Amino acid sequence: MISQSYHYARRQFNLVDDNLLKYQELNDFDMVMNNLESKWGWLRAPREFTSRKHEGDKVIVFEKANLIWIFNFHPTNSYTDYKIGTSISGK
Repeated sequence: MISQSYHYARRQFNLVDDNLLKYQELNDFDMVMNNLESKWGWLRAPREFTSRKHEGDKVIVFEKANLIWIFNFHPTNSYTDYKIGTSISGK
């Protein structure tokens, strides 16, 4: 029988304060995403349109709550003037 233990499943908020770790950046990202949710309600938005998923570039582009989300998961490449399709008009 597998023991269900929450001993190791605990949040360690003190990790954010360690400058040798990257948890401060993750905490900042989490704060920005929560602020975006408060302002735009994107988690409650009813639909999502994924306009691009490119495995080689490691890029995902989607629209939700009248926002365009572009995530670059490539460990070394940054892209400028990356072409995307969207249903939202503009430049």
